[in-house]
Amino acid sequence: KGEDLDKYPRQLERDSELLSIMGVDHLFAPEADAMYGKNHVTYVDPTGFDDIAEGRSRPGHFRGVATVVTKLFNIIQPTNAYFGQKDAAQCVLIRRVVED
Repeated sequence: KGEDLDKYPRQLERDSELLSIMGVDHLFAPEADAMYGKNHVTYVDPTGFDDIAEGRSRPGHFRGVATVVTKLFNIIQPTNAYFGQKDAAQCVLIRRVVED
């Protein structure tokens, strides 16, 4: 498991309540073990993102984001996806993953 994944806040019950209030019918929140088996070796490694400031200070961060988003999109095959925009580089990355 990665450092970011281990530190990521998990508020599934609260998030589920808020989504329900907003009219969301389904929530897909797989455990990390379901997404990354013990012999996991395949990643999506986006070019150029390790060269920006956040990429240099957090090696592998953008690879992790691109990998998990690609996995989730392949499983769910959404028509629409909504993400917060707290991180401009991450937003650009997700748009690139979708375009590619």
